[in-house]
Amino acid sequence: MDYLKERASTMGLNMGAMEANVTSVSFEKDVARASVAFVVKGTPGGGGMSMDYVLDRKGDKWVVRGRQVSPSNAHGAEGLPEAPPQGMPPGHPPTENKQ
Repeated sequence: MDYLKERASTMGLNMGAMEANVTSVSFEKDVARASVAFVVKGTPGGGGMSMDYVLDRKGDKWVVRGRQVSPSNAHGAEGLPEAPPQGMPPGHPPTENKQ
């Protein structure tokens, strides 16, 4: 929330009017990856948007490094590497989902 509040004026968002919910988080040593869903307070039926963030441990606090690129996030990112698929070790080649 500190990260978002610091950038609210440059992003043109009123964070006081938004609800932010962490929908998932994973940890690997001193790096965490979190997905956050944003909706306007009081909006029925959801909607909103989802953003993926990479965080670094700084002492006893987690600090946002930046946003992460993902297929569901077409708004871009700040050049951060993609997370390996859940359950796959870092460096594992991509796998295809065939349905």
